Amino acid sequence: MRKKKLADYTVRAPFDGVIAEFNVKKGDTVSAGSSVGMLVTKQQIATISLNEVDAAKVKVGQKATLIFDAVSDLTITGEVAEVDAVGTVSQGVVSYNVKVVFDVQDERIKPGMTVTANIIISSKPNVLMVKTSAIKNQDGSSGYLLKKTA
Repeated sequence: MRKKKLADYTVRAPFDGVIAEFNVKKGDTVSAGSSVGMLVTKQQIATISLNEVDAAKVKVGQKATLIFDAVSDLTITGEVAEVDAVGTVSQGVVSYNVKVVFDVQDERIKPGMTVTANIIISSKPNVLMVKTSAIKNQDGSSGYLLKKTA
C-alpha cells in the first residue's frame, strides 16, 4: 500500500537539464518548497530579488535588460518568466524572487554571477524623449515648464 501511495508523487522541473547535485536519498522525507538538488540547464536564467513595492509592478512576460558586473561589455535582453507568489522576510523586509530568462545565451555568463536587471514595467509608443537640460524657458533659463503651442 505504501509503495502504491509513493508512486503518486513526482519531482518535476519546468525545464530540461542535468542533475548536478542531489541532496536526498531513498526514504528521506521532503516537504513542499524544500530543495532536493541542483539542476543545471542550458537555458540561462537570472534570479533577481525585489522589494515588495517593486515586485508588485512586475509581471510575467515583461521585458528586461541584464548587465553583468563580471562581463562589462555585455548587455542581454530577457523576459520575466516567474514571480514568487510568496515573499521572504529578512529583518522585517519582504522580498520576492523574480526569474528572468535570457533571450540569447552567452558562455561568459556563469552561475552565481552578479547581475543588474532593468525590468520594463510600462512603455509608451510614439513618445518623444528630451533631456531636461535641453529644455529652456523663454527667458533662456533651464527649466521643466513645457507649453503647448497652437
